[in-house]
Amino acid sequence: RVLDMAQNMVGRIRMRVEAPAGTRIVLRHAEVLDRDGNIYFGNLRPARQTVVYTAKGEGREEYAPHFTFMGFRYVKVEGYPGSPGDELPLEAFVGEVLHSDMEPSGSFETSDERVNKLQSNIRWGQRGNFLDVPTDCPQRDERLGWTGDAQVFIRTALFNYHGGPFFTKWLRDLKAEQHPDGGVPFVIPDVASGASS
Repeated sequence: RVLDMAQNMVGRIRMRVEAPAGTRIVLRHAEVLDRDGNIYFGNLRPARQTVVYTAKGEGREEYAPHFTFMGFRYVKVEGYPGSPGDELPLEAFVGEVLHSDMEPSGSFETSDERVNKLQSNIRWGQRGNFLDVPTDCPQRDERLGWTGDAQVFIRTALFNYHGGPFFTKWLRDLKAEQHPDGGVPFVIPDVASGASS
């Protein structure tokens, strides 16, 4: 059974369930469907984008992961109580968008709805890739603060949102990991060194 959030987003699913103790519910997140309409995980590479919840069996339970996020539109739900052919109770699954808190700064609107949709997609993409660090993408194995991506996008980012506090924090992280010769790692925080901010 697959949920469609009707919008690519970055965040998590908050799930409500009433199930016997030990019931294992698996949520697998993806952005796209294949040409046959099946949920597609191939573009994720080694990233799993999977949440596994084991019910306590103490009545109605609510769960949302605290230490991760997913980039997704679709969620494959396995193990939720009910027969395999039953429809999922949509009210039991809420998509929660996560991003760094940034006030909007600039906007524009044109007479061409395609351009307006492009700008809307850019803003959604920015929020999805500004979660503590400026990431390359929020769904694959590149959920890292790539310095090149931030450099290329910074003008647009600052037009869309007041990003001063966001970039100040991240540039402090960069300074902390700058090499003695002045160079910087490709990714900040530098996961290869095991350092973090």
